[in-house]
Amino acid sequence: MVGGAGMVWTELAARIEAGGTVLVPGRAIARRIVATWDRTKAGEGRAAWESPSVLTWDAWLERLWEEGVIAGTLEPVHLLAREQELALWTQVLREDGVAVADVQGLAARVAEAYGLAREWGLSDAAAAEAAPGAEPHAFGRWMARFDEACEARGHLPRARLPDVLSAHPEALEPAVGSPLFLYAFDAIAPARCRLLDAFERRGGRWEEIRLPGSAAGVRVARVAARDPRDEARLAARWVRARLEARPGARLGLVVPDLGARRREVVRALDEMLLTAPCPGPDAPRPYLVERPLPLTESPLVRTALTVLTLAVERDAPLERVSSLLRSPYLEGWEEEARGRARLDCALRRARQRRPSLDAVVRSASEPGKGWRCPRLAAVLAALASEVAAWPEADAPGEWARRFARALERAGWPRGRRLDAGERAAAEAWHDALTALGRRSDGEEPVTPATALETLHEVVRARAFEPPALRVAPVIVVDLADALAATVGLDGVWVMGLDEVRWPPEARPTPFLPAAALREAGCPEASDEGTRERARRITEALAAAAPEVVFSHAAMVEDGERGPSPLIARHREVRRDELGVWEEPTFAERLAEVGGTVVADDVPPPPVPAG
Repeated sequence: MVGGAGMVWTELAARIEAGGTVLVPGRAIARRIVATWDRTKAGEGRAAWESPSVLTWDAWLERLWEEGVIAGTLEPVHLLAREQELALWTQVLREDGVAVADVQGLAARVAEAYGLAREWGLSDAAAAEAAPGAEPHAFGRWMARFDEACEARGHLPRARLPDVLSAHPEALEPAVGSPLFLYAFDAIAPARCRLLDAFERRGGRWEEIRLPGSAAGVRVARVAARDPRDEARLAARWVRARLEARPGARLGLVVPDLGARRREVVRALDEMLLTAPCPGPDAPRPYLVERPLPLTESPLVRTALTVLTLAVERDAPLERVSSLLRSPYLEGWEEEARGRARLDCALRRARQRRPSLDAVVRSASEPGKGWRCPRLAAVLAALASEVAAWPEADAPGEWARRFARALERAGWPRGRRLDAGERAAAEAWHDALTALGRRSDGEEPVTPATALETLHEVVRARAFEPPALRVAPVIVVDLADALAATVGLDGVWVMGLDEVRWPPEARPTPFLPAAALREAGCPEASDEGTRERARRITEALAAAAPEVVFSHAAMVEDGERGPSPLIARHREVRRDELGVWEEPTFAERLAEVGGTVVADDVPPPPVPAG
């Protein structure tokens, strides 16, 4: 490593070696630092080493809180989990007569605004001022009612944790012995400054490690691709060429809106880096996507939700029942896969729009039929028996336990042995059920349908991380986590920096007056602050590794795009000057064969009649 990134890593490594704790804003950069530390120690020939102390700011606060409660220096009030805060905000909004289709979504945005108000030190009066277009004093009224509810119930919202710790400096005593080093923070909000000042007065020491700036010895170039798909493939070809030239290299891809472009980028990397022509989902990959998957994208979780829909509503849309019959996650699937496929066909021929649970059990039990599935019938009958004993209403926590028992009776997820990714999804699902259970405090009994609707909201808001190589040669991060690419890499490619996307427009929350946020110093509240943040990130990325490439798509759906003004000063190169891998991929060779079609999804074989 050379240039700014090398100097930053030298600083970070020295601080960690001396026993310091590194605080970072997000989990992606924390993992990057830990991975680089492990790689460094392994390269020194060590067989074992002490894990570095690298925490996100929120994790550090939670550790201080837990230690303070255990030591008796903090009153043991209940620190609200995120789901509990959202449930309380939802209750506040409903009691205020707010009538919107997605009240949980509104509660999440209001909770975010509440956190900003506390973090940036807005007074209650300033926070209560109406933002343009908002109902006068609505947010202030909601905020007051939320605080009153927390006070009455002995709850502590996480947004108030820095101020509580600042007011009880004795709770900081356990952390004083380890100096703090803050890295990659855009700005230190007033609430954080107050806590760090209290930490310093208690005898602690902290300092901020600056982002890398421009540095000598770094090759920076920019290139224009034809369109977003071509850009992803060009970046993947660059990765292939660099790994072949230097097998031990560590590379980074920074992708804006990675959640939306994940499939496109992963496909390009698979085409360029995997030797198997049709790699399965569990094939080892030399890259790590630092972006959790939405929990709703897991087939295992979708199966669980379909089982619960059948349990609660006693029927479900045909397409969901069909997916349940074809799911490998219900007990007996390996033995009855063919019969369940035939049962699916039988139900389709019957043209029932919403097959009931009882109807599926009867069909699966029919003697002498090719679609008879006794094990499926047994587990679904057990599910029906479990549901029959449910009350009309109960607390959300009780419904969480009943939902778990219902899935157990239905044989979920015992259809086959789960792989590592499915086990991660199952763990995230159980966390979602636990989150539903946490909503019990202060809530009236609800129907099973309402509890299931709440569970859907919890699942939609959650993500899971399939396990991967801890130290992969290539990391893929979102532009929002771009600073994870400023540590320990030999080359970085940053995609999507066109004149429209970068720098982004300021999008302050509509619930707080932007003027008050700007006066407090919040960079997200003004176009100037947002542009300055984008400039700092761009400069840090330009010094992140010995080789840095910025790219943009010259043509997108809504027309032509030029490069971002923040990268325009860097030398533009042609594609043939980049030194990318030029050989055709397996898919491209197949496509060259006359009449050959490369399908994205291959349909299953037809089910025999009978």
